[in-house]
Amino acid sequence: MFDRMRQQSRLLATEVESKQVFQAYGIPATETLSAMTEEEASRIAEELGYPVVLKVHSTTLTHKGSVGGVRLHLMNEAAVRGAFRDLQALVGKLSPPLPFEGVSVQPMIVEKGLEAILGCSVDPQFGPVILFGSGGALVEVFRDRAIGLPPMNQTVARRLIESTKLHSALSKAGTGSATSLERLEEIIVRFSALVLGCPEIQEIDINPLWIGLGRVLALDGRIVLYPPGAERPPLAISPYPRQYESDWKLQDGTPVLIRPIRPEDEPLMDELFHTFSPQTIEMRFFGMIRQMSHEQLIRFCNIDYDREIALVAAMRDGERPRILGSARLVVEPDWRTAEFAIVVGDPWQRLGLGKHLMELTMHYARQRGLSEIHGDVLTANEPMLALCREMQFSLCQGEAGWVKRVTRRL
Repeated sequence: MFDRMRQQSRLLATEVESKQVFQAYGIPATETLSAMTEEEASRIAEELGYPVVLKVHSTTLTHKGSVGGVRLHLMNEAAVRGAFRDLQALVGKLSPPLPFEGVSVQPMIVEKGLEAILGCSVDPQFGPVILFGSGGALVEVFRDRAIGLPPMNQTVARRLIESTKLHSALSKAGTGSATSLERLEEIIVRFSALVLGCPEIQEIDINPLWIGLGRVLALDGRIVLYPPGAERPPLAISPYPRQYESDWKLQDGTPVLIRPIRPEDEPLMDELFHTFSPQTIEMRFFGMIRQMSHEQLIRFCNIDYDREIALVAAMRDGERPRILGSARLVVEPDWRTAEFAIVVGDPWQRLGLGKHLMELTMHYARQRGLSEIHGDVLTANEPMLALCREMQFSLCQGEAGWVKRVTRRL
């Protein structure tokens, strides 16, 4: 579609094209068809069912509502034909006048609901920036909006929603059921995936994004492409590195998924901490701590994948997931060396997981072009020191007498 637009020397997608893009990424949109004649518009309206909406169909007009190019609540054929003629005359009176390219026809949503806006523009420094807030015709009046950076998961999407007045309005309006909010979170995540998957897009918005009881629909949309040869600035936050996911088995045959950590892993990491014995806590944190704070967990789970990787080993315990251990590698400012740390929950120690996580950490470091990884290990942590010797780390005395610095050239 984008190739065809550029071949036609245009950068603005029509509403019909925009909704096709939304639906390709799993974002529901009202069925919208274009018509060039009164007869065609009437036939489509009959097929879709009344009431319907007619809008100016244009490859050049950015905001149809601002010029009066929308007709709502059309209840019969006569209303559709009259609206068609009105819109055709309107286009001819614009300054400068535009060629009439027909109208778009779509069902009129009459159910109770609220209107939001979901959009993305590109900042020269931060790259794509996603906006969410109150939408519809009064979007510039209420100016209720929050911004976030892609990539987004459901946790980040939820925080974005909660940062707006629309969140409380959803609850008060009766459309804020758990199903509606979960659906809205999912739509924002899919919108983020659309932004990441289509670097040709310079601007995109869904306005209004209609939120009803248990469902969300894109009622209108706009997509503007970059001119040929222009490039989008890099992302401020690296996307989730799915390429580091892999299946593996513990020595007792238990299947696990090795994957990068996610922000929503915070409660699972808290549960992992509670499997640690006092000795494991001391070996990993160089001292006794009774509980990991919410701030510490956020720091562990919300990472910049460009400068840091944290791999977790996850399995299903009944119907719910459980994290068995984790490995972390933080790149130093010189971008040549990195510090690592590995910990495994006590119930799953001595099953080969620590060694496997170390191997994956070294593999990741090599892929990033690092020349060395290092870590600090308590002299009392003989199992870890033995693993480091086995994997050809060099050991030397650390700054403190009770710490060994282990280093591996890559």
